[in-house]
Amino acid sequence: MLSSLEGLYRARPGMVAADVHPDYVSTRVALARPARVRHGVQHHVAHVLATVAELHLDGPVLGVAFDGTGWGLDGTAWGGELLLVHGLAWQ
Repeated sequence: MLSSLEGLYRARPGMVAADVHPDYVSTRVALARPARVRHGVQHHVAHVLATVAELHLDGPVLGVAFDGTGWGLDGTAWGGELLLVHGLAWQ
């Protein structure tokens, strides 16, 4: 599927961003893609940053993500979260 889309649009992504959860199929697929740069993104942070980008919000923003379990940066499962986001920085 990804190869078909890349061929259709003649796209060759140089960067891959993937969820940091090592057991997600989407993470394995993303990490198997050829890319010069790879970024791991915490699950709930990705949801909040996507919303900030889609709505063109200026920070700081208090984001709420309660969609289930995301892999935390400490290697444990994190539940829903309140995240203070400003640019790409978050806490």
